[in-house]
Amino acid sequence: MKAKIFIAGAGGIGQAVALIISEFNIFQADIAFGDVSQQALDDALYFVKEGSSHSVKLEGFLMDKGGNYENLVPVLNECDVLLDCLPGSLAPKMAELARTCGCHYANLTEYVSETNQIKAIADGANTSFVLQTGLAPGFINILACKLYEQFKEKYGNDMLEEMTMKVGALPQNACHPHFYAFTWSPIGVATEYLKNAVIVDNYKQTEVAALSDTESLIINGDRFEDNYTSGGAANLPEAFSGKIRKLHYKTLRQPGHYQWVKRQLETIPEGLNKISTLEK
Repeated sequence: MKAKIFIAGAGGIGQAVALIISEFNIFQADIAFGDVSQQALDDALYFVKEGSSHSVKLEGFLMDKGGNYENLVPVLNECDVLLDCLPGSLAPKMAELARTCGCHYANLTEYVSETNQIKAIADGANTSFVLQTGLAPGFINILACKLYEQFKEKYGNDMLEEMTMKVGALPQNACHPHFYAFTWSPIGVATEYLKNAVIVDNYKQTEVAALSDTESLIINGDRFEDNYTSGGAANLPEAFSGKIRKLHYKTLRQPGHYQWVKRQLETIPEGLNKISTLEK
């Protein structure tokens, strides 16, 4: 039986996911896109159709900019999965829709508060809710857990000194003054930089301010900088509290980027209190 997947968000990430789904033969699926922009929908349908070597059924549904998604209920009632590629602030609304329509739900967001809200929404549901399934949070946390299991199996010890995770969307060419290329939502980047990071320190879960510990490191002869950012550790601080003395996630960037970000925050201090406005 062929599945049907609704992808909320027809931007670059949503398009890439749809193309991957259409190209991999693990399962066959029809794909429906949802977005507030008709142009984004048109671009997504064209991108997947032209880029795929397989025939895939594609549809596009315009979403209400004001947040009234009642028009999506009929199509979601026909879908098996809702894959949420929208800004993280909208994730609880999407999760509520998924539960109402009986869809499995997955998202990619690094938003911590919204993730906790969805845990409550998912309580007692008959469908799956798979959260924070991107690169970081997501793959990097799965990899860290795998290495932890290998360590425990090899040495018979589940108490670790330190677990450190580092990921960065690093452009090959990084131009002055920001030394960065926005390959995903700028709002998501701002959220990582403004909200606290959850870590484990001295075996206890705690929080530290984002961008509060810039460090330099060299990988394969190239120099990078890392810093605390919000969300990348997913639920590992909670899971490993009491088992690991120190656990944290840091985001890698090209040298100079974090210095530029801090200068921007110093010149627009009022912006620190406007993250909710940015998300809208």
